[in-house]
Amino acid sequence: MGASVLAGLHHVHERNGPDGKPLQIVHRDVSPANIYLTFEGEVKLLDFSIALAASRKTQTEAGVV
Repeated sequence: MGASVLAGLHHVHERNGPDGKPLQIVHRDVSPANIYLTFEGEVKLLDFSIALAASRKTQTEAGVV
């Protein structure tokens, strides 16, 4: 399962936007609660709600809600 999670993270990190430039997405919340195993045996990495992408208009800051 660990290799599948890492493969998923690698896939996200390598994603490009419509302009062909890397999105540089960082998940930032990889935890057991965000890793799902489907009935078919596939591993899914979920909850990108606090993901960071270099192309975002706003940036998150520590201690700021």
